[in-house]
Amino acid sequence: MLTKKYEDKKLSDCGITDLATARRHVLRRVDLQRCSFESLLLTSPKSRLLGGRHEFLDVQAVDCRFADCMIKEADLTRVSLLRCTGKRGGLVLWKCLLTEVRIDGVFESLRIVPPDGNGYAATPPTQYAVDVSTARCGEVEILGIPPELVRYDPEYGGILGRKVLMHAERLLQQGSDYFGGIVAKFRAYGGERSVYVVPTEAPEAPLLLKELRDLKAQGLLA
Repeated sequence: MLTKKYEDKKLSDCGITDLATARRHVLRRVDLQRCSFESLLLTSPKSRLLGGRHEFLDVQAVDCRFADCMIKEADLTRVSLLRCTGKRGGLVLWKCLLTEVRIDGVFESLRIVPPDGNGYAATPPTQYAVDVSTARCGEVEILGIPPELVRYDPEYGGILGRKVLMHAERLLQQGSDYFGGIVAKFRAYGGERSVYVVPTEAPEAPLLLKELRDLKAQGLLA
């Protein structure tokens, strides 16, 4: 199913399993229904002369399943994952640039790692990068995207600023292991401000939600 270039297609009940490729892939105006992607790796494209990064434009996936899927160095524009699931490793978007991407469903793991440099500097304020307000995750990371470009449920999240790093040692000692890991990643590539979202499907979610409220009360999260 997954060719190097796919445009103006509707696909239903298809699947990809155990695929790793460095070919550049372009999907434009593709509608996916009830498709399955398992053990899929689109790694960094080998040839920059043939267009550079992977491209996903106007792609909609509805009731699709993702497991152990990673996409590296892609530009995603107007991509929607609706009522999707991500089990056994879920979905990783590694150094991808997102524009109006909506992620909805239940994911064991959802990680969005930003591109190198200030990739979102040119994004108009009228647009958003990613909407995770209806995503429910066992593990979630969306560091490195300016908070004004992220749509999330404020009941389950807040904004990290560099001020939190002044208290990092105490947080690592006294806080949850999960939040401690987020702080360490925020130091590495979180930018000046990032959104932290509690993984509502994690077993320790009630404790993490209480910690979130406490951190907001202390002024360490906005």
